Amino acid sequence: MPDPADFDDKEIFMADCIPMAVDEGHAQDEAAAMCSAMWDERSDTPSQFLRVLRVSAPIQAGVSWVIEGIGGLWHGYIWLVSVEETYVLVALGGLITRREHNEFLQRLLPMIEARGSRQQDKIRVVFEGGFCEQPPLDLLRAISQTCYVVDDDLLIGLRWILEDVALGADPLMSLANAYLENSSYSPVQHDLRKPKEDMLLLRIREAKAEAAIIAAAKMCEPGLDEQVTYSKTLDEAGIPYFLSEFEEKMTSFDQMQTQLETFAENILFF
Repeated sequence: MPDPADFDDKEIFMADCIPMAVDEGHAQDEAAAMCSAMWDERSDTPSQFLRVLRVSAPIQAGVSWVIEGIGGLWHGYIWLVSVEETYVLVALGGLITRREHNEFLQRLLPMIEARGSRQQDKIRVVFEGGFCEQPPLDLLRAISQTCYVVDDDLLIGLRWILEDVALGADPLMSLANAYLENSSYSPVQHDLRKPKEDMLLLRIREAKAEAAIIAAAKMCEPGLDEQVTYSKTLDEAGIPYFLSEFEEKMTSFDQMQTQLETFAENILFF
């Protein structure tokens, strides 16, 4: 949507704004009313923020719906989309507009469904530890050689809020409430209502995973600390896990891949 602050004349602004609002699915009269309200609030910074929130929320909801579609397809037919592919698809949303991301994913989803890939003999795992420094793409590719990653915390900031935010009369309060009450978890968030070890167990069970990969970036104290807590919890629950550390500029993954193959074989055949 155009920014009213970039226009000196309301008619010119309305001529640009209304067609764009209609393209987003608003009726003509609704689009005109929305654009007029945007113009009237253009000098009020808090109102401008709320206006942007109101306008962007439906677009973001569309992106969330498509990503959920890919996620649902991924969980049900995990052999169709690898973890590195899903990672790239989500990361793309941080580089282009939400509308472009939405349109791209909508075109892509039928192509993924039409893939002829067949399920292989791999274990189902949850990857935990990508909340901060991102693991190299080749590391994810190495994992996918022996494992199906059925859930993860990669790029968790782009999908932190779990459901669409209901704007209501106070969009800012709705956003704050969603952040506190309807969000994921992370080692950098201290919320006693969401013990991270319990949330990890829930993630593993909901994804029907057989094991977990608990990774941490080297020199990342929160991640390394959580490895201890996660290990104790998984031991008590009897869930196999693989511990690993990584660096963003790692280039060799042969040793880790060999260890992962042994780990997977122990689960598959023993």
